[in-house]
Amino acid sequence: MFSLRTRDVIPSMFEDMERSLAIPRQQWSKDPTTNPRCLSMDMVENDKEYTAIFNVPGVNKKDVNISVEGQRLLVSVDNEDEHKGVEGKGDTKVHWRERHVGHVSRTIQLPNNVDMNSIEANQNNGVLKIHFTKKNKKRTITVN
Repeated sequence: MFSLRTRDVIPSMFEDMERSLAIPRQQWSKDPTTNPRCLSMDMVENDKEYTAIFNVPGVNKKDVNISVEGQRLLVSVDNEDEHKGVEGKGDTKVHWRERHVGHVSRTIQLPNNVDMNSIEANQNNGVLKIHFTKKNKKRTITVN
């Protein structure tokens, strides 16, 4: 009798996804939900580009840093604690604190088919989107 177990099926699903995106598994292996210092992101793809999407609510554009080194993208955010130095002064008390302040970052390996000269970023309503245009793999050569 043949049976499929979840642990046998799930790895192959991820391997199929990796092959279709041409992105190595280690890029997807970090779970940002367990690391408060790691930015959560979505990576989507269409025929022309990849787009990395980050939630950065309440973060000023000037506090977002994006750099590319080789095939690695680094996105970091430094947000200040608006209560720093105020707590305990006068009548100000912080009763509950859940929002993260300080430095958070994320580094990802970019696929080989990204045109490194055409990376663009925009931030609107607390969402940061970084667009990576794909290189044109097909080239037409004219015979002289």
